[in-house]
Amino acid sequence: MRMILGVALLVAGAGVAAGGAAAGGAVAAEPPAAACAALHDAALPRELRGFNGHLPMVASGATLAAGDGVRLQLVRQAQAGFAVPVAAHPVAEPWAGTLRLRVAHAGVYRVAAGARAWIDVVPGGGGGGGGGGGGRALETVADAHGPACSGVAKILDFRLAAGTYDVRLSNAPAERMTVMVVVRR
Repeated sequence: MRMILGVALLVAGAGVAAGGAAAGGAVAAEPPAAACAALHDAALPRELRGFNGHLPMVASGATLAAGDGVRLQLVRQAQAGFAVPVAAHPVAEPWAGTLRLRVAHAGVYRVAAGARAWIDVVPGGGGGGGGGGGGRALETVADAHGPACSGVAKILDFRLAAGTYDVRLSNAPAERMTVMVVVRR
């Protein structure tokens, strides 16, 4: 009984702590893995189902089409090759990486990450398109956290024109991270 109550309080406490993160910044952690019987997609929005599936491992710099998910191999932040924003809650030995995103149609796109990290979407990834912006990170139109035990730590929505973008991840606590970019429904 104490164990069940302790897990319930832990999950409830994580939900309260998850509110109010600034766009791009660090987020509150999910319940520890021990509190989750297994990671599951059932509570995720329809477009993010498959987040915990068998996604391909790719190196930083890989190209991603909207609707795809990957397991991204990050690099030490010092070797990221882009200016890293100052994180509100920096980790001791941060990891970073970039995905090049090709967007065929304008709309609101959702970036979901499986770890707490800073996420920027920068127009013109790889030297073209992306709707302007001069290489400056775009503002989010919404931000959220994934449901408890879903494997999703952070969800950011961006309004994107057709073109190419860099999805830059930094201040990540580990060298691998699941990332999925989908059209918001």
